[in-house]
Amino acid sequence: MRKMNPVRTIVHILLMLSLLVLPGCWDRKELNDIAIMLAFGVDLAKNGQYRGTAQFAVPSKLAPSEGGGTKENAFFTESGMGKTIYESTDFLQSKLSRSWFAGHRRASVFGEEMARHGLSELLDAYSRTPEIRMRSDMFVVKGGTAEQLLKLPYPLDRIPAIAYVKIHESLGVSSTLMMRDFLLAATSDGRSPILPALEILPGAKPKTESDGDGQSKDPDGKVKIAGSAVFNKSLKLVGYINNKESVTRRWIMGELRAANLTVPVPDEGTVVLRTSRLKSRVTPILSKDGVAFKVSLSGQGMIVENNTKLDLSLLKNVRKLEEALKKETEKQALQTIHHVQKQFKTDIFGFGDTVRRKHPYRWKTMKTRWQQIFPEAEMTVNADLKVKSVGLTGPPLMLEEDEIEK
Repeated sequence: MRKMNPVRTIVHILLMLSLLVLPGCWDRKELNDIAIMLAFGVDLAKNGQYRGTAQFAVPSKLAPSEGGGTKENAFFTESGMGKTIYESTDFLQSKLSRSWFAGHRRASVFGEEMARHGLSELLDAYSRTPEIRMRSDMFVVKGGTAEQLLKLPYPLDRIPAIAYVKIHESLGVSSTLMMRDFLLAATSDGRSPILPALEILPGAKPKTESDGDGQSKDPDGKVKIAGSAVFNKSLKLVGYINNKESVTRRWIMGELRAANLTVPVPDEGTVVLRTSRLKSRVTPILSKDGVAFKVSLSGQGMIVENNTKLDLSLLKNVRKLEEALKKETEKQALQTIHHVQKQFKTDIFGFGDTVRRKHPYRWKTMKTRWQQIFPEAEMTVNADLKVKSVGLTGPPLMLEEDEIEK
């Protein structure tokens, strides 16, 4: 008879005993027992407390009905008040029959008054909560409240939170990195954060709990991207830049790869260029008195609309267009930078980070004074854009032969 190995026997017994003390899934929550939060907004109430508003998915209404669909909203909202964010969510939880789960949150929204008051306390709570994803979008409601936005249905998507993210992504922005980027900028000495701004279109605002019950005459509300909200280093909203300035900022920072540019050609009209391969290079120039920056922008594109009389099949007219494109790009970039320098005095372009990377020893002497140095820094912009294609036709299609400028 084969003799058993005593060591192996002991190991088997210990493994079997360990099964008795394993916890297993003791803390699991069934899907039917949770409320899935897809967006959360914060407003500053008149009494100084926080009003938290959550937008939840209604899974039973997400699937189309047998008749080919339903117009019912697949979401509902609930709000709560509190002296802190967690107190407001606790009050919110008291109104729900299920425990809420924020692991699938797609958007965080802040009312304008909340943003002007400052987001530092809110972001502390956000950064400490493990179930809140850093790869989610963030918005400021320009001229409105988060509660108004989150209660507003959207005609093309059953859940408005998903619509907000899609609208942002349609501009070529990686919205899944917005919260992470905002936190990185907030903790950087050489860059100030921004957030995309959403604006509720006139006539689309539903009435809030504080205003009364019911909704406006136009229940199918619509929103639009209204540029970007600019924050200072105290994480307080100081103003907005428009959509054109937001695109230019992304180009300067090297975050833009393609865009449609409308270019005025002096004494001729306008053309629209669909650009690609956009690049940027920022060079700091140090001196005893401070620092200056040279911004180089480059790219190429094709003409998609010609509202001039120029025959673009001729090389001389293409060169004329490229010169107009160069001047317009340089003008727009300088206007955007000077606007931010003079009005907001906060570096949303990351020029300070450029100095830190290229001249780390000099940066140590500048970083504590960067908010005073940046508004006075001299800026120059040089653009180099090439027209690679003019489309299928050279001259404008509807012009007579004698009207075309050769």
